[in-house]
Amino acid sequence: MSERSVEVPNRKRVNGAGSATPSKAGVEPAERSWPDALIDQLAEKLDALSIADAAIARLAAAATAEGRPGLVEAVEHGRALGLSDDVLGEICLQCTIYAGPSRTAAIREAVAHLVDVPETLARPAGPRATNMRSDLHGARDGEAYSDRGDAIMAPLYGTIADLGYDGIWARPGPSRRQRLICAVAALAVAGSPATLLKFCHAARSEGLTGAELRDVISWTVLAQGGPRTFDALISARSVMEER
Repeated sequence: MSERSVEVPNRKRVNGAGSATPSKAGVEPAERSWPDALIDQLAEKLDALSIADAAIARLAAAATAEGRPGLVEAVEHGRALGLSDDVLGEICLQCTIYAGPSRTAAIREAVAHLVDVPETLARPAGPRATNMRSDLHGARDGEAYSDRGDAIMAPLYGTIADLGYDGIWARPGPSRRQRLICAVAALAVAGSPATLLKFCHAARSEGLTGAELRDVISWTVLAQGGPRTFDALISARSVMEER
């Protein structure tokens, strides 16, 4: 168990409705549904990440994927574990950076009966966005797709980065650790290996261990299935194995 993990009783099972309950005594795995069996076993094996952080990873994956039932269940699950409505709503908003603005209305509508997903940015984008990127990514800020001197990438990246960091990441609510967990999970689902790798480096710099990153990505299997999750784990393996 890592130093950042949180010990919580009844860690073994969290059902689809989001209530944390122990596994039923005497119930064989064959008698449970496939999703319930998967969640039970992952909860036992993915033991580096706290269940609250795992809930953020599950929510980010569900919001980035296109599945209303899974998104509602993920929000209910997060609320059952004590995550505030403000944090849950902000995580949903952040995921629109990765899923695309066309998903914003669908995400807001799906969870409107549970939490409010903000409709406005924190403030007009400005120099703070550049400072936040530099703080998060260090020497990697400006590499590859984020090179502002790249005539192909710069117009789009500059716009999205300014609005995303200064307009969304700067909003109150989630901690930087929670926002990085959201970013890693969402990018694993989005199928963006270069961006995923960059944010995995940022997460390690923020203090997440390799095992915690493994857990963040592994929980996305609930939203996207095994093959894509395996691909994301392979993409991030080098960062997880860094000492």
